[in-house]
Amino acid sequence: MTTILWLVISAPQADQSALTSSAPQADQFAALIDQQAALTSSISCHAKDAYDLSGDAAYVWGLAFHVENAAACCSACAAHASTCSKKKSRGKIFWERPRQRCSGKRNACNAFVFCAGTPSQQGAEDRCFSYDIHNHTRGECWLKHESEPTRPIAAGPVLPDAMRFAPRRDWPWAVSQKVWPWPVPKRISWQSGIVAPRDENVWQTVRAPGWYRNFCNKHLC
Repeated sequence: MTTILWLVISAPQADQSALTSSAPQADQFAALIDQQAALTSSISCHAKDAYDLSGDAAYVWGLAFHVENAAACCSACAAHASTCSKKKSRGKIFWERPRQRCSGKRNACNAFVFCAGTPSQQGAEDRCFSYDIHNHTRGECWLKHESEPTRPIAAGPVLPDAMRFAPRRDWPWAVSQKVWPWPVPKRISWQSGIVAPRDENVWQTVRAPGWYRNFCNKHLC
């Protein structure tokens, strides 16, 4: 049986230094998630804190799929890859709590994104900011696919001040006051990973999402 697992986290090109400047902390976070996820010894979550991975497909939307932590989200991604990539997988259960079934398409999750909340913002401790129309709550687990795990598209670990303090009308995507009434947080609230062999050299570089590049090209981040 072939197991397909990769973990991806988003980060803009402008913040590439952050990938190396806090390497010890990043390594500790990745090791903790691997320990908690308890995958086979040859597979890693390759998890990163404060990254929002875009991916090229979302097999399970986090709006309707909540888990306890990033490790559980990684485990769910691995389970999806193991079960839903097989023939005749339609309707098969790949995750019990909450119960999730394969769609029938032979897809294999290799990247996950988890909403960890925003403890730095009073009132938004159980929320995650994103430049979109949705109300994102702690526990969301997005099961995705990243076609280039060595150089995934992601935002993180921080947003530039030019973006954070821009008038709402200039934000990359519309976010209503009802969805997010607080200031835009500096640090990304999401945690992401690429489920892949432990010795696979993923996250070699991180490409900025299109919305990030477009905003910064216009407003000189």
